[in-house]
Amino acid sequence: MKYSNQTHRSTSDPEARLYRKGKGKEARLCYLMHDLLDTKSRVILRRRVSPAHSAREREVALEMLDHVQQKQTVLALPHAVQIASLDAGYGTGDFAAALLERAILPHMPLQAGAEPEAVPRWRRRTDDLAQQRKRREKVKIAEARNRVRELQQSRGYAISRRLRLRSEHIFAEAKTCHGMDRARVRGCKRLQVQADLVATVQNLKRLVSFRGTRRPAAAQAAQAAQAAQVQGVTGTGQRPWGRRGGSFTDARCHRGTAPRPVRRRCPLRPLRQRPFSTDF
Repeated sequence: MKYSNQTHRSTSDPEARLYRKGKGKEARLCYLMHDLLDTKSRVILRRRVSPAHSAREREVALEMLDHVQQKQTVLALPHAVQIASLDAGYGTGDFAAALLERAILPHMPLQAGAEPEAVPRWRRRTDDLAQQRKRREKVKIAEARNRVRELQQSRGYAISRRLRLRSEHIFAEAKTCHGMDRARVRGCKRLQVQADLVATVQNLKRLVSFRGTRRPAAAQAAQAAQAAQVQGVTGTGQRPWGRRGGSFTDARCHRGTAPRPVRRRCPLRPLRQRPFSTDF
């Protein structure tokens, strides 16, 4: 007997659907998780869970883009979304046309051929409104495909395609480190709560990583201490972050005596620069 979504349903989780990731792989009861993230900072802007269906990916992507565009001021985004880097599953003409209508450049491989196609023309006019609508839709899709082919030859396309791999890293981190390899609850709404909590944790890790690599106060303190040592000026006894051991000048001056350096009897070993768990 062949199992399919038309003949079988899960008794414990009816919203789950049979889905296989690729050819030759087994079908499993699962959901789909979609991420919309900033590829430079790796911050997740929106995460959605939907029933497993291939056509649902493009619909959810447009919904997330519209939501982020509306909440631009709330999310404190410096500018609106300008480029969308996607995989081949989104490479259809109608989806590319929908992105271009939103003033977003689609950087993605097309499911159609790489050669430019001719825009369809008709010799006879028609007064049927439905027929005119279909013709305009065909022209718009053909022009959108040609626009995507032009973008594939640009330098920005190669850069965005390299940065798109970070989305796969985010998925891998959610599965291996935060338990998103399987659903802990049943139902799409409850699973959405689990996905939102995991996305919050991942964004907090991005924040810690960002603040750990950029320390303006520590850099200024280190520069001031180095300048004081060069000029022979007495320091304040404070040390920059991330440094252990060494000698520091005592700021307490006795009467008639010069400031003397304070030395540790057992200097501590320097800390190793361990990479963050979010670095891939």
